[in-house]
Amino acid sequence: MSSILSDFSSEVGHLIIMSILKEGGRELQDIRAKLWELSDGNFHLENGKLSPFLYLMEQKGWIESWWDSNTSMGGERTKRFHLTSSGKLRLKEMLTSWNQLTSIMKKFDNQPSKVISD
Repeated sequence: MSSILSDFSSEVGHLIIMSILKEGGRELQDIRAKLWELSDGNFHLENGKLSPFLYLMEQKGWIESWWDSNTSMGGERTKRFHLTSSGKLRLKEMLTSWNQLTSIMKKFDNQPSKVISD
């Protein structure tokens, strides 16, 4: 299945992933599942596609990661991610821009259609 997310810019991907992480620390599979759930199955990132988003956001200082021992899963270590203070600020800026853009797009959508004739 192709992903709608792959059709958008990485900025939109960052916005969506950071919105998921604002709820607190999450592991990779949890981020992927939440993305699927909140988008009603429209956003899906295959294995290997989510990590580059997370890596870039970590390099920019927007998120941090750590290894967590999960005793409920037989002691397996999982990598968890959360938003930093800088990431929360960046998310707020991105959401403001996104809301402005959607407001503008709604104005275009509400324009009456004109039929052009010769």
